[in-house]
Amino acid sequence: MGYTNNSLVDRVESKAALPEGRYTTAELLDQIYRTLISEIVPIVRQVHQEYYVVKTTVATVANTYAYSIPTRAMGRALREIKRVNGTTQYDLPIGGLEYENTSDTGAPQKAWIEGDKVIVWPTPTDATDSLNMWYYRRPSILVEDTAGFVVTAIDTGTNTVSVSGVPTWTTANTLDVVSPSGDFTIREMDLSFTSITVSDFVFATLPTNLSVGDYLCLAGESVYAQLPVEAHEMLITLTAANVLFEMGDRENGTILRSDGERLAQAYLSTVNPRIVGAPKAFTTRLV
Repeated sequence: MGYTNNSLVDRVESKAALPEGRYTTAELLDQIYRTLISEIVPIVRQVHQEYYVVKTTVATVANTYAYSIPTRAMGRALREIKRVNGTTQYDLPIGGLEYENTSDTGAPQKAWIEGDKVIVWPTPTDATDSLNMWYYRRPSILVEDTAGFVVTAIDTGTNTVSVSGVPTWTTANTLDVVSPSGDFTIREMDLSFTSITVSDFVFATLPTNLSVGDYLCLAGESVYAQLPVEAHEMLITLTAANVLFEMGDRENGTILRSDGERLAQAYLSTVNPRIVGAPKAFTTRLV
């Protein structure tokens, strides 16, 4: 089992032996998130190339060649894009903007990035196709445990989801479903709901990937750091080192940094893929 965010904060305070009251919980969560984004995510991507990859589908619009890159895409970049027509997918190679003139029309064959838009060429003549965009989803901002609510019951007849506690959210908010185990991934994101009464949410359509025990959080927030459970201790140690460096304690910060790098190497050696199906050599005795 991994650490909830408040547990992460407690472990960072203990690991760095921080003076009581030196940092608020919100400040330490900010430190943890910065370490997650800048140091841990690259390590996870190194050995789990597709770990953060998700897909979104966008319908093409007649005479429109520019489509927004998903707001949660790391680096405002795409991993892959394909044109979908019926049940068939067609690759759209991503390259430079020098490809073609956007005044050309037809079924898209190529794509490139301009700012926060993906440009397809030629410009679609109708809305019969859709675009599948794969991208690396940025881990959600870390919030205190009380900012998320555990799903306690699901009524499939009325599309009602009951949670622990009493959220102060309104229908103007959108929600993410966060898994409380394994890789703490987002099961569903940017969900709208039609009403909320005390602890009961009513949805027009129940989220497909939702189970009792999951967390509902505001979209883009999470009560868990989204990375494999095996990497949580590495996150704690490197964050504690960064906090000590910020406080000017370079001696102890260096010690923790060394320990964090050791944990990173251990993590890499544990999860690096081994060769599957490699032949083994056997020696047969002649007598």
